[in-house]
Amino acid sequence: MLKQVGAHLLAHGAGERQPVRLNGHLVQATHSGWSPPSLPIRSSVDPLDEAARSLGAGDARIITRHILPNVLTPVIVVGTFSLANTIIVESSLSFLGLGAQPPDPTWGGMLSDSREYVTAAWWLWVFPGAAILTTVLAINVVGDWLRDILDPRAVVTAEGSAPRSPNPPAAATPAA
Repeated sequence: MLKQVGAHLLAHGAGERQPVRLNGHLVQATHSGWSPPSLPIRSSVDPLDEAARSLGAGDARIITRHILPNVLTPVIVVGTFSLANTIIVESSLSFLGLGAQPPDPTWGGMLSDSREYVTAAWWLWVFPGAAILTTVLAINVVGDWLRDILDPRAVVTAEGSAPRSPNPPAAATPAA
């Protein structure tokens, strides 16, 4: 995708908005981030699968009891971070004139159009920038919250959830 953006910049320049087709650009930006997290997810699932099969568990039980609870959390976290990253990529491409073209409204396009009025009309660039910031931050917070809620390895205490420690704290002994 970066090669396509670079080739377009070299051919047309970045100053003027040229019509660009978005055939698959956003889909490619969304799905290109799934390859790196899939390897650790698979490596964490393989021992569970082998152990459950050695005990005689069937496919449905392995999937519902062992694989899904351990895979759901990383998939949701990667999905929310990928969505936030896609919003930033789309806004950046629209700011450069390589995204959706007018009359389609995009936050990056609004930021690009407001460059001429930075000192005269501050609200033209503040509100689209704040919308990008707020949306991306909210998506990341929701992803983090879902990770905390859905993590099967977390121990829920009276104070909330806390990660399980391999070395629990020693109990306090009364002084003799």
